[in-house]
Amino acid sequence: MFLLALVHVATKPGRAWASIRESEPAALAAGVNITLYKLWAFALASFVTGVAGCLLAAQVGVPRAITFQTQDSLTLAATSLIGGIFSLWGAIVAGIFNQLLPFLFQAQWNINSNFLLILFGAGLMQVLLTAPGGLVDQFPKDMAKLGRFVWHSLRSLTRRGSAS
Repeated sequence: MFLLALVHVATKPGRAWASIRESEPAALAAGVNITLYKLWAFALASFVTGVAGCLLAAQVGVPRAITFQTQDSLTLAATSLIGGIFSLWGAIVAGIFNQLLPFLFQAQWNINSNFLLILFGAGLMQVLLTAPGGLVDQFPKDMAKLGRFVWHSLRSLTRRGSAS
């Protein structure tokens, strides 16, 4: 599914979707059929969601409303926002958070699962307030700032050392 989405984003439909996202009038002036590409995006998203639903039904066995509780739905929404909803890599980060953190907290560290909800809530608030693009968008920026900080700190230390 990721490969299908990446192929669509990297080819003509992806360029059309990007131009529509930036400015519908400009895309229309450039000759992009807005209705076609919006329907195409809706159909692709529906197909991917349908496949995800089939995989969930296969995992659960007999899908019922009681098997997918509200708490799981909120956790899934929170992790997808934390990972980043504007990119495909954000979905991968969200999937890792959604599967790895509960395993680590419950199976490895024997921590109460309610603490995980508090952690996801705090992470969701942090992402909504400081990084609307999610961690996948914010992490490279933070690492670049950290690198510049370390570089400038090391430069100032070497200058002080050579001046004495």
